[in-house]
Amino acid sequence: MQFLILGVAVNLVFSLADLAAVGLASAALSRFSAGRAGWVIPKACGSILIGLGVALAGHHA
Repeated sequence: MQFLILGVAVNLVFSLADLAAVGLASAALSRFSAGRAGWVIPKACGSILIGLGVALAGHHA
């Protein structure tokens, strides 16, 4: 019974944290989508993902 209560409590806390993260991301998106940052951010994120992929491929080689 204790595991069930603990599991429900942990899932509720993580769900609240997920909702907070989505809210912050939504606010950041609306703030950054206007102006020049709307063009720079996707390019920067794509470059980071490509760099991480190259680093991972080099690590396993």
